[in-house]
Amino acid sequence: MTVTHLARRPTACATAVAAALLALSGCAGGRDYAVPEEICGVRMSEDVVEPLLPDGDKVEQERERRPFRDRHFVNCDVDVDGKGALYVKVSESHHLPKLRRGKDNPEHNDDVEEIEDLPFSGWATVSDDTVSAAAECGGEAEALVFHFPFQTDNPEDVKERRAAGARFIKEFVPGEQKKEGCTAR
Repeated sequence: MTVTHLARRPTACATAVAAALLALSGCAGGRDYAVPEEICGVRMSEDVVEPLLPDGDKVEQERERRPFRDRHFVNCDVDVDGKGALYVKVSESHHLPKLRRGKDNPEHNDDVEEIEDLPFSGWATVSDDTVSAAAECGGEAEALVFHFPFQTDNPEDVKERRAAGARFIKEFVPGEQKKEGCTAR
């Protein structure tokens, strides 16, 4: 009888520990919102957007297109629980800016890497906290210039965050080109 009692006791303890862990995981946070299918009017894949969004209850986004002299700017804000999660600024340009490297770049940073295999004509770079890109347009503007600073530490791992930023810009730029009526690809 003692052997049977000892055999049941670990099972009962394991069940109690599992129940406690489940109860705690409900209080530990998580994502209670659906990952948006569009980011500021641009259709995006869930697996591209999801790594960049923090846990929370509610996601809200706003897209504002404003004129400035003879050009337009687009500001795209995505907030989770009222805090900035994603921010993308898109500027129209009269020419495709050159990719500036090293000391030619006033914001010189040795950690900036060029993103390869772009699905658009232009360039893109990624650092630990920012993605920048320029793409030919050929519509109202000759080019669109993108600035995408990471407003969160998602993902926490810098290498993963850079990869997530590169995946995001590769998908966002072609969608924004289409939205802005660009004829260049």
